[in-house]
Amino acid sequence: MRYRGNQACIYKPIDQAWVEGFVLEKIKETFGTPEAAQRVADKVNENLQDEFEVRKKARVKLTRSLHAVEAKITNLVRAVANGFDVETAKKELAVLQSEKAQTEATLRELDNDELTRPRPLTPGDILELYANLEKAFQSQDNARKRKMLRYFVRRLEFDPGSDTLTIYFFAEPAVASVCQSYGARDET
Repeated sequence: MRYRGNQACIYKPIDQAWVEGFVLEKIKETFGTPEAAQRVADKVNENLQDEFEVRKKARVKLTRSLHAVEAKITNLVRAVANGFDVETAKKELAVLQSEKAQTEATLRELDNDELTRPRPLTPGDILELYANLEKAFQSQDNARKRKMLRYFVRRLEFDPGSDTLTIYFFAEPAVASVCQSYGARDET
């Protein structure tokens, strides 16, 4: 058994088989059934849609701002044609052009973000990942196990004082599965 980090406790070893079984059981409850996968996919897609709506509103606001700056530039050019002081207009034109360039750059960033927007998640995607996780645990390849676990589990915490194992999932950032870990410690 290897211990890493500052929080490792060599006086309370944990049975690896129990931890793996418990983690797999909780992942199956959260992701491994069609109903659970549908619930997670709906939640993730709802969050993606909310983020998309925020970006859409930001894009509309930036576009309006860009049109307003362009209108100010046009009005300034007309004012110069009608006899407005050219030196004053040059200073104001420089400010307006820098504001326009900054707004256009922000719009380009939003467009680039839009191109990299993730596609909606389907329950089939989640179930396929879960099937790959089960295959990784059957193959006993630790590197594959770690890689596949990281798709589902954000953090594991074992509290030796209360003998609890807490699992934080990516799909549920505010919720954790907590279990009294009877049998978790290997007393040998």
